Amino acid sequence: MKNTIRLLAVLLALCLLLAGCVGSEPAVTTQPQSSAPSSAPSGTTLPEPTQSEPVPETTQPTVTTQPPETTQPVTVAPSRPTEPQNTTIKAPLSQEECMGQAYRTVVRAFLDAGFSGVHAEQRTPDRHDIPGGTVYGITINGMPFAAGDEFQPDAEVVLQYAYYPEPEEQPDDSSFRIDFIDVGQADAALIRCDGESMLIDGGNVGDSNVIYTYLQKQGVTHLDYIVCTHAHEDHVGGLSGALNYATVTTAFSPVTSYSSKAFSNFKNNLGKQNVDITIPKPGTEFDLGSADCQVIGPIYESDDPNNTSIVIRIEYGQTSFLFTGDAETAEENDILDAGYDIGCTVLKVGHHGSDTSTSYRWLRQASPEYAVISVGTGNSYGHPTETVLSRLRDADVKVYRTDLQGDIICTSDGKTVTFTTNRNQNADTLEGAGAGGNHGSSEAHDYVLNTKTMKFHDTTCSYGQKISDQNRKEVTCTRDELIDEGYSPCGVCKP
Repeated sequence: MKNTIRLLAVLLALCLLLAGCVGSEPAVTTQPQSSAPSSAPSGTTLPEPTQSEPVPETTQPTVTTQPPETTQPVTVAPSRPTEPQNTTIKAPLSQEECMGQAYRTVVRAFLDAGFSGVHAEQRTPDRHDIPGGTVYGITINGMPFAAGDEFQPDAEVVLQYAYYPEPEEQPDDSSFRIDFIDVGQADAALIRCDGESMLIDGGNVGDSNVIYTYLQKQGVTHLDYIVCTHAHEDHVGGLSGALNYATVTTAFSPVTSYSSKAFSNFKNNLGKQNVDITIPKPGTEFDLGSADCQVIGPIYESDDPNNTSIVIRIEYGQTSFLFTGDAETAEENDILDAGYDIGCTVLKVGHHGSDTSTSYRWLRQASPEYAVISVGTGNSYGHPTETVLSRLRDADVKVYRTDLQGDIICTSDGKTVTFTTNRNQNADTLEGAGAGGNHGSSEAHDYVLNTKTMKFHDTTCSYGQKISDQNRKEVTCTRDELIDEGYSPCGVCKP
């Protein structure tokens, strides 16, 4: 019984030992127990207790706890919301409602409506009655539009608003003058500004002496510009007289050759001065003293010489002048369609007052205060026509005519213009189409004829007295009869 108790005790000790080795507590070294004095009865052999392997002494490892590794938080930007492709915005105003409004108001209205492509362009309009800074043209994507029409936000809105640059102040000693020379049924104008001169046309061949004498009396020995508006004799013919008296720097003409003796003489006389003809392009600009000049026509070539006429607009301070040659409606429309400014204070009426020129459209855009018609007394063409006089009358234009008033002088101080005439300052120039002159066309008078030049003179004319006996003829008849026979009146005595 005692042996059994001893055995159970040993087994319990071993169990406790093993439980200590595998427990959660740190391992410890167990020293072998010494044998206790046997209390068993003699003769009984007890099993030797098992000695376990020594367990090395260990210490609790030091554990350093690092804070958890952190990384900079990454922020992902939300994608910009994209507008649906079919998003549209509406025009806040109609095209008509924009007209006449301050351009800043219109620009702001379209920006506030969401339009991103708004462009404002300052331009000087052809019409002068549009207040500065106001809209006079607008399109969206190049097209007209109405209020409420839908467009993409990037639609192109382009508007034009009126802009009038301040004119340059004229020098104190500046001067500007135009002499519309009476050359009968023809054209001739001498423009002078600040000591520089330009002659536009010179009448017929028979007017060469008139032009020569006129330049001589005016002391004009040099022409900075000489202009043959087109090759017809009643414009180029008398330019040879100018070239025989004055030198010239630049010669303008729409052509360099033309099958007429008058044009050949013009070209030959230029050649004597080593001057070539220049064909100016539309838009050509040049100065005459402090005056600004621009060629605005012809735009296109034409088989009709009239519609090749060089058209020149001149600005002097706040006054302007438009010279049209014999340009007819076709060329007038070409110039207007090309967008040139034709606004003027003084208009030289086209083609001697023929109804093929000075259309209503041209006259509305030019809006002149004054007009000059260079025309021959009792001419066979009926110039100026009642149609053109009626148009000028409707436009409330003050008209001057060489057939009624002779040489016409126009001066400008840069702000206003003043006219003086050789005679009949207060003549009713809007009445009597194709009429005028010193004598009634149905009255018979004494005249001196030059059968070579086909000119007729008053009997007191100094040029008539110089005609050789071979070419001289004295007659008594009416002006109409002489004109019907192909004669033209002398530009000096103006019979």
